[in-house]
Amino acid sequence: LKNISIERITCEFVKLMGGNNACEILQEYKSVFAFFIPELKKTFDFNQHNPYHKYDVFTHIVESVKNSPNLKIKLVMLFHDIGKPQCFFEDEKNIGHFYGHADVSYTITKEIFKRLKISTSKNLSKKDIEDILLLIRLHDIQLNPTTKSIKKILLKLNGDTNLFLDLLKVKKADTLAKSDFKKEE
Repeated sequence: LKNISIERITCEFVKLMGGNNACEILQEYKSVFAFFIPELKKTFDFNQHNPYHKYDVFTHIVESVKNSPNLKIKLVMLFHDIGKPQCFFEDEKNIGHFYGHADVSYTITKEIFKRLKISTSKNLSKKDIEDILLLIRLHDIQLNPTTKSIKKILLKLNGDTNLFLDLLKVKKADTLAKSDFKKEE
């Protein structure tokens, strides 16, 4: 990989993420991904110490990718929790929390995208990349089934109703990759 251009690596990476076996490949070849996305290493085997999560951070990421319907959502899910290890806080009851991880994940992903020159990918438009970053930043936002709450979120999404639907897909993929603890509530 050291002798392959970053544009070529990125091209193959994006194609792979759009494929049907992305999760299996992510899990099996995680050390290869960590070569060109070293920020992922911190998520490997990182125990979340939280009843809402049955997986370590990386496995949760992979499971959320598995629950994603398309390339854009898969990329959101791959990077949505990449900042969790940096934000980890354990309370007096030994429960893990990750306050501010969405913003940290957004910042890390923005740098990764710049380094990978992801804007050169033929499969992603500039708008797709902007949407991915915004969805990472907002993936942890509380959704309440009220008109006021939905209007506030739409404001953050620049009024883009399609992006709101993508946010729902992100929330679903994330939730399906968590434990069953209090899911019924």
